[in-house]
This record gives sequence, structure tokens and C-alpha cells, in this order.
Amino acid sequence: MKSKNNIIFLIVSVFLLSCVLFIVHTISENEVLGTVYFFNGKTERYVTVDFNHIKQLNDCTEVTDTIAIEKIIADEIITGLSHLSPSSVKHLNQSIFMYIFIGDKELAINENNECIFVWKPGILKTATLDNRTSYLIKWKTGYYNKISKEDLKYDIGIQQFGIPDDLNNQKELASFGPEEEVSKLMLVIK
Repeated sequence: MKSKNNIIFLIVSVFLLSCVLFIVHTISENEVLGTVYFFNGKTERYVTVDFNHIKQLNDCTEVTDTIAIEKIIADEIITGLSHLSPSSVKHLNQSIFMYIFIGDKELAINENNECIFVWKPGILKTATLDNRTSYLIKWKTGYYNKISKEDLKYDIGIQQFGIPDDLNNQKELASFGPEEEVSKLMLVIK
């Protein structure tokens, strides 16, 4: 009888624990998804920006705005980031312009969606971020609003998925002031 009670107790305990774990991992409304730091506008940089440099810039920059994004989009971004796998490329050919810290993923991307990400603590690997995930991040952070209309047509995501309906590209690149050279946004779930 005692062993039967122990088995029932064990089954009930496992069931309750699994319910608690499910609740903990469910994304809720207004939950912080992460932060994204980027250089505004499509600019030619004379100094190559690498992962450590953009991470340092991110770490010493305060959040400039909070953006609420739809849960379905957040889920799609998280899924895209979870599919990163290391490539054989050792170095990126272009300078990095965006640093992303979402969920447990920490990465930096260039304009070709090539990225360097933290594979394990202290170990960086290269990969290619899929075009859809990159497009969603750029769209929902307002990055597309901060590049010129002329440069917009060269973006891989815009070429593949089109210009977002809610694009508010009122500024031309030359009109950005020094305070608008970078953006650091906190992303929350709507």
C-alpha cells in the first residue's frame, strides 16, 4: 500500500511540475522580449565594427525607446533565432550594424544577414540569419524607417517580402542629427 501511495504521489508531483514549467515558459503580454541596438541609416563605415565593439557600444547605451510587438511576430522571431547553426565561415566580410539580445540569443548581424552569435559562453560562431527573421526584426524595430528610400530597395528582406504597409519613412538619411545615429530599443510583447 505504501509503494502505491508513493507512485501516485510521484505521478501527481511530475504532473504539477510540468504544469509549472509550461506556465513559466509561456510568453505573456507586456513581457520583455529583449533589446536591439543598431546604427540608423545605411552608412558606410571606415572602421569595421566587430561583435565585441558593437556589444560594448550596446552595453554603454541607454534604451532610447520601447516597442510593443505582436505575440505571433515575437514567436516567429524566437523560432528563427533558435534555428541558428554554426557555419564554416570564420569572419564576416562586411561591418556589423545591429546587435540583438532576444531570449537566450545574443548576436550581431551585417547587411547580408550574416551574423556572429554566442554559441557557448566565451565562444563566438558565424551563421546566416534567415531573411524572414531579419526582416521582421528590422521592420518591428523601425530600422526600415531610418534608412533612405533609395537605400531601402537594396535590403534583402525588402526585396523578398516587400515594403511593410506601416512604413513611416519620412526622413532622408541626411536629416538625422547626432542624437539619432544609434537606436537601442526594448522589445515587449503586445
